[in-house]
Formats: sequence, C-alpha cells, structure tokens
Amino acid sequence: MVTAGNSSECDAGISGGVISQIGGALRGRRYLGLEVAELDDDPESLAFAQRRGFVQERRELGLVLRLAETARPGHEPPDGVEIITWAQRPELARGMYEVALEAEPDIPGSEDDAAEPFGDWLAHEMQGPGDRPEATVVAIAGQEVVGYAKFSLTAAQPTIAHHDLTAVRRAWRGRGVARALKAAQINWALASGYTELRTRNEVRNEPIRRLNARFGYRPGIGRIYLTGPISGS
Repeated sequence: MVTAGNSSECDAGISGGVISQIGGALRGRRYLGLEVAELDDDPESLAFAQRRGFVQERRELGLVLRLAETARPGHEPPDGVEIITWAQRPELARGMYEVALEAEPDIPGSEDDAAEPFGDWLAHEMQGPGDRPEATVVAIAGQEVVGYAKFSLTAAQPTIAHHDLTAVRRAWRGRGVARALKAAQINWALASGYTELRTRNEVRNEPIRRLNARFGYRPGIGRIYLTGPISGS
C-alpha cells in the first residue's frame, strides 16, 4: 500500500511519482494492482490517483477529541468486569490476542485480513515503538479477557495520542465494555498530560462511530483508500 501525505506535506506530483515508481517496480510481477491511501483533505492527490484509474475501496473518517474541552468521563464497567492496564497484568497477552481474533474480522474492510500467529501479533501489534503497556487498558471478567483498547504513541507528537484498536468479545458486546474502555483511555490521557486524542473509524463501523460521538469526538482528517491497476501508473 502507498500512503500519500496531505497538501502541506506532499503535492500531487510527489504522490504521482510514488505511484509511478512502485508501479514500475511491480510491473511484470504477479500483482493485480495497487492500493493507495490519500488523506481526505488533499483533493489534488485524490484527483491525481483517480485520473490514473484508481477508485475508492473504503474510507475512514477522522475524529479528534480535544482534552482541554473534555471532563473526566465517569462510565463504570458492567457488573463483574474490571478495567486495568496491561502493565498491571502482562500475562493477559494471550487473552488479548484471543479477543483480537474475534474482533478484527468484524471491522468493516478487515474481514479478509489473515490473522498472525500469537508471537508475530505480539511483536507487531503490541510491542512496537508506539506501544506502551500502561497505555493499554484491558477489561477482565474473573480471569477472562473480554476486551481491550490501546493507544499508539510517538515522540514526534508528545501531547497527541492515537487510538489504535478497541476490541470486545462478541458475547460481551452491547453491555458497556467498550464504553468503559474508552472512558479509561480518556482518563489515562488526561492524567498523563495529553492534550488531544485522534482516531479514524471505517465509515461502515457504526458501533464505534456512535461510541466516539457520545464522548464528544469531532471531525478530523480522514483517509480514503483507493485501488487501481499497476498499468494505470
């Protein structure tokens, strides 16, 4: 996948150059096409890709929560459920993985994504440079992990936290687990000195969109994913 920046970072010529270079490298190999991601505040790059035969495959809406305007949410987890951080119980990683195996295929646009083995998932999704156990909240019912939510953090944006994934087991959905996880994340960010939370929601993912709206998230910069032929570059 090719990701293009917004107009302040990358103009249409740069976006087109990237598409052309990758298309040239892949031409003649057994690839059916390319997927590119354009920020939705960059109409020039979007139009450039569309002129070369790329069409929208899916879209993620950008959302922002400004914490200076946000009171500490007081949502409590449902009866029998406790919210803790992964740092408090590192041994819960396997249970979190089992939640991810249920939740990720239910996210629109991710239905066909192949699940990684546990060790690879742990390394790639939970132990990257932006992942911190204390910034990952876990919902447990007894000894069972029923949900978790994590941030992606970066030193380049020391006061901005990016929501990564909010996942709940199917049997526990609709009972307030996701709401309690989101509230715990917001409270952690407030206590840790962050000023802004950002996320992107697939446009068809109605449950998470409704949840974020309830907490006061406002529109931000989203992302449009397009697919097109290699020959179109």
